[in-house]
Amino acid sequence: MGLFDNIGNFLFPNNGNLSKEEEKKEEKKHQNKYLEMMYMYQRYYGVVETKKHVLQGSILSCQYGTKMSKLDCLEDHGVYSKGNPVMTISDCADSNIHSFGSCLCPEKNYEGRLPMTVAQDSKGTPAKKAPGNNYAHICVPVINQNSVWHQVDSKVLIELKQKGYAPILSESAVLVCQYGGVICVKEVPNTNVANKLSSETEDYFVIIARGNLTVRDLPSSNGKELAKFSSGKDIKIVLPKTTKMAEGRSWIKVYCDVEKIKMGWVAEDYVHPNIQVITEFPENEYNNISGVVDGKKKVLTPAKSWWVLGMGEYGLEEVPKDSNGRYRVAVGPRVIYKKYPDNGLCNRDDFNGFSRFIEVELENIISKKRRIIKCVIDDIKAHTYSKYPDGHTEKSSTVKNASFKIENGILQTGIRYPKASNGLVVGIGNMDGSVIEFKGGKFSDFLLKDYRIIKVISNVQRTDLFVDQK
Repeated sequence: MGLFDNIGNFLFPNNGNLSKEEEKKEEKKHQNKYLEMMYMYQRYYGVVETKKHVLQGSILSCQYGTKMSKLDCLEDHGVYSKGNPVMTISDCADSNIHSFGSCLCPEKNYEGRLPMTVAQDSKGTPAKKAPGNNYAHICVPVINQNSVWHQVDSKVLIELKQKGYAPILSESAVLVCQYGGVICVKEVPNTNVANKLSSETEDYFVIIARGNLTVRDLPSSNGKELAKFSSGKDIKIVLPKTTKMAEGRSWIKVYCDVEKIKMGWVAEDYVHPNIQVITEFPENEYNNISGVVDGKKKVLTPAKSWWVLGMGEYGLEEVPKDSNGRYRVAVGPRVIYKKYPDNGLCNRDDFNGFSRFIEVELENIISKKRRIIKCVIDDIKAHTYSKYPDGHTEKSSTVKNASFKIENGILQTGIRYPKASNGLVVGIGNMDGSVIEFKGGKFSDFLLKDYRIIKVISNVQRTDLFVDQK
């Protein structure tokens, strides 16, 4: 820590001799003082005028964020204005405050106190890097569990469910993120935004392996049944996205009907965003994948040795294509589904809701020209696990220990998924590092060895699903 702590536009003295516990207490005092000073400044310059009550859907900003966000509420308090739920100073949990895009807070402000956030969000969108920072960071608002919005006391109280009373939230209120950003209300809706919000959705699809997905009135398997969706069917997620933990899993709010009126809950692990799934193979990371097999070094080279001819039922024949000219192939489970569990069976049923179409982007090793080949998935490569033994109930007769420094489910390691049942537990002859396994024994369209793999794109289109092939 330096001689001063920087919070917003103010510097607070810091002698650098405090313990971590004392530092936390001192920082909290500084943040509270900063909020008081900010309010005094706003009131003095006429920034704070006639106060409005903050409603669900109000626009929020953060001094270190790159975009606005909407104030949300998982459960309203039964008080409404213009048809919208009225908020209180206690509405500052992660279910209320969502991401402000990228976080531009100076890294020195929280170095050694909080971990840095990653450089891209769950959809793969890269964050912006602030000048002076070493890395780019996504925004993950972290609000102290005991925090409330800071404002001049309101005499109007709202009853909270089983929690007493809390003051109504005013538009002049401010909130401090643990990363140092000051969050404030930029705009309170003047019209009924509840109906507007209800029309905003995000497209997902159902990926339940067996049976149907049930939509329930509560985030619980005991909730009342509202509707059912079969695997592969489109389903609309309510925005702002609302999730809740119950029964040891995350539940997400969805629409039950085409008109987007009736809402319910489904287990989040049974639905998937309708977006392309991209697996990239940077040359510097995939040139050499190191491993050890029974104490001996083993190196895989998937960037160049990305393909293998699987033969199988097609023997030495030319690699077959479907009616659309797509090559028939097998790939690892996480090329299709990034969250495929380590205890998966690697059966086709596990991918019922996904499309079988993929595109493989290649680069000529000499000319650097790129080409895309279109493929259709016939099988799942179960021998794409990274470690043996690791929960394997069946023992290998040839290998005692094997491991590779690579994510499970991407390339052929010769190690079978622990719960899968096809083939040997560990096949030394299958440790080839391949990503794409072509059916058949001959490929004549071009020389595969002249290319290295750049990326694989799955869920290219919502047709020819795995479930359709039964």
